[in-house]
Amino acid sequence: MSSTGPAFSLVFVVSAVKRWRKLVIGATVVTMLGAAVISMVIPEYYRAVCIVFPYSPRTSDPRTLFFEDGVSEIFGSKEDVDRIISIGRSKQMARHMIRIMRLDKHYDIDSTAKAFRTRLEKRWEKNVDIVRNDLGAIEIRVLDTDPNTAAIIANTLAHEIDSQFRDGIDRNNQQQLKVYAQNKTSIERRVGELQELLNTLLRRNPGAVITKDGVQGATQPGDVAYIHSYSIQLSLLSKDLADATRRLEQVQSALKAQNKSIFVVESAEVPEVRHSPVRSLLVLSAGLIAFIILVGVACFVEFYKQSLVQLPKA
Repeated sequence: MSSTGPAFSLVFVVSAVKRWRKLVIGATVVTMLGAAVISMVIPEYYRAVCIVFPYSPRTSDPRTLFFEDGVSEIFGSKEDVDRIISIGRSKQMARHMIRIMRLDKHYDIDSTAKAFRTRLEKRWEKNVDIVRNDLGAIEIRVLDTDPNTAAIIANTLAHEIDSQFRDGIDRNNQQQLKVYAQNKTSIERRVGELQELLNTLLRRNPGAVITKDGVQGATQPGDVAYIHSYSIQLSLLSKDLADATRRLEQVQSALKAQNKSIFVVESAEVPEVRHSPVRSLLVLSAGLIAFIILVGVACFVEFYKQSLVQLPKA
């Protein structure tokens, strides 16, 4: 004679919970109370957010500021946003911020401890995040146990990102400045050489007059062609020199302006409400997990007991 095992159904689960209700309810309540106590001990973290957007690099490029095409877009592209995020997330920036903000003392990490630098950088990576939001702007998010420090770190990080990005642009612009200065010097040297040659010929031909139609009154006919050629070249080079001088002055003005590379849409303010832990959510989550586990244990025990009862006796 065969026997069937206990049917595992919703009715079975409800019946098992009913039999174990005191233990399930009691253990769940104790777990929630324990979670509440633990949540009171966990450090409170506040989050400050600074929102920035990159300017187009063309706004800092002297080649586009004063010339024909100019600057068509003020703000940068997605690639510029990614470039700013990469700078902010770099190890170099993390170490720079840790140093200037003295975060080893703020995070209370012993500088003599083993691998303290790695621990510092991991804490930084845990507390600081830089992301692109849904509107395409950059959010610098900083968590800290002190709300004032969180805001200071966020705003300082925005400033340091701008400074580092500007350094790269300035180095490139300084190279451009050298090129423009060398071009101007080269033209000036050529103008001086031609002017000296022309003056020598004019001294040999004191009565020579340079007109639009050519050279008149030269006493040395063989010098006429040279005088005419040098005068034309000097006229053209004078225009080139004026152009080069103007461009050099414009580049120097652009470099002195020291425009920012990022636009601060919203500076980080001191947060008034803690970001974590969310104590109510922590307590409810712990209670729910405990309840599910206990229900599972109760069902398993009841299922096992019924299976033993239905085993054929020897």
